[in-house]
Amino acid sequence: MTPARTFVASPSTAFHAGTVVRKTSLGVAISCHRLPDGRLDWVLSASHPRWSAETARRLAADLWPGGEVVLGRTPGVIHVIAARADRASA
Repeated sequence: MTPARTFVASPSTAFHAGTVVRKTSLGVAISCHRLPDGRLDWVLSASHPRWSAETARRLAADLWPGGEVVLGRTPGVIHVIAARADRASA
C-alpha cells in the first residue's frame, strides 16, 4: 500500500489534475468536477470518525470562500460548489 500524499487543494492545482482523486495525509479524499453551468464541484470524503459536515464547512471556508457546502447521499461525502476559477475573485 502506498502512503498517502499531502495534497494542497487549490482551484488552480487540483482542477488541472482532472478528476483524479487525491488523498491528503489526514485521509481526506478530494476531487473536482466541472458542473454544466461552469461552477466547480469539489468532492471531499473521509471515513475518519471525526470527519463531519462542520469540519468540511470550516475547511471549505478557508479554501473556497463563498462556496456552498452540500451533504452527499453517501455518508462521509461532502460537496463544495464553488465559482469557476476564472470568476472566483469577481
